[in-house]
Amino acid sequence: MSCPDVKSAVTSVRGGGLQQARSMTNRQLVMFFIGKVTSDVGTYLGMIILGVYVFQITGSAVAIGFFVASRMVGAVAGSYTASGLSERIPRKAVLVGADLGRAACVGLLVVAPDDWHTVIVYPLAFVVGWLGALFHVSLIAEIPSFQGHERSHKLNSLFNGGEGIAIVIGGLTSAYVLNILSYREVFLLDALSYTAPALILACISYTQAAEGRQDLPAPQQPGIRGSMRVLRSLSAILPLVVCARFLEAIGSGVHQVGLPVFSAQLDQFNPAFFFGTVMCAWGVGRVVATPVAPLLLSRSLVRSRRHGLEMVFLASTIATLGFFLLLLLSAPTLVLMIAFALLAGVSDAITDTSYNSSLQRIPRRERGKVVGVAYFWERIGMGMGVLSVNWFLSSYSVPSVAVAYYLTIAVILAVSLAYLMAIASRGGSDAPKV
Repeated sequence: MSCPDVKSAVTSVRGGGLQQARSMTNRQLVMFFIGKVTSDVGTYLGMIILGVYVFQITGSAVAIGFFVASRMVGAVAGSYTASGLSERIPRKAVLVGADLGRAACVGLLVVAPDDWHTVIVYPLAFVVGWLGALFHVSLIAEIPSFQGHERSHKLNSLFNGGEGIAIVIGGLTSAYVLNILSYREVFLLDALSYTAPALILACISYTQAAEGRQDLPAPQQPGIRGSMRVLRSLSAILPLVVCARFLEAIGSGVHQVGLPVFSAQLDQFNPAFFFGTVMCAWGVGRVVATPVAPLLLSRSLVRSRRHGLEMVFLASTIATLGFFLLLLLSAPTLVLMIAFALLAGVSDAITDTSYNSSLQRIPRRERGKVVGVAYFWERIGMGMGVLSVNWFLSSYSVPSVAVAYYLTIAVILAVSLAYLMAIASRGGSDAPKV
């Protein structure tokens, strides 16, 4: 299959009108899936190895916090600009460019002198976070256009399962690769894992036409104050969902910063072993959830006509926090850690599938903006979690910080779930107001 000219996608809009997109065939979907999984391998391999690498060259948990925070700030910036960018150029071009850009960033660590690494690793983390946000927002906004809204649940679950496969590969690789390869060789492997999917995606003949400029209003960035107003104007329940995701993202700062530190403390001779093994088990859980999530969501939508997706999202988020807490409290018993990581992966996949499906019910005209705003607040929450957890870890242990964060957030989400169930019991429709 020959690679299409990217310029043809840009010029596919004639006279500002919106052309009808061709549905993606199953063969093209398989190619896209392979590219996405390979890209995710690079993401998780880099997340694990780079976090351990920063701790190794600095010996400081604070340095890990700044590294993760740099990536989170980049993701915030990327989510803020992603919706406007996807309005101007085809989303496939954004996906390909994001992977090539991340490959170049990781490749710099291969060719740069060792003395430079303690300086350049932070701006590189920012750029990788920015490009990752562009990739994520463009993909989530585009999924309903692949094969229609009626298959969105299945496609979301499929891609979450693919992410689980990538987590398994990244986790297994990170747990043992440092016994075989040097850090530079691992960075080269990571860069290749981004380059290969970029080539695969570029060779897919499917192209999605961009929105026209004459029949749609100019894209607007709502800003921090107006972002919730944008969500409320589209659906009354969207602000609650996004706020819940914001809180969950704050809690995720515990395992973003805490797990690499905890892993290094548990095994100083192989600091990536526990972290990589837990990530691997988490990924297996996400793969296991691939056939479960669509069935659960379909059943929830049948049994609860109002806010079924959102209730599943809140309940599975609470379960995920609980399993992560049990994971940390069960250390250093590896068998229990693996079991709770597996369960956390299952519930986390259901969380992501229900959350993305809820956002994707917004019509295509506003979907990119909504996903961008939602991801913006998610990255803000994760950044706040990373910075605050990093500060608390200077005085408290990882398990004690996890207890404080996870339990507090779980209680708030449980109250929100009870409120949503009360609203749903009144009946009615939760369709977007667009």
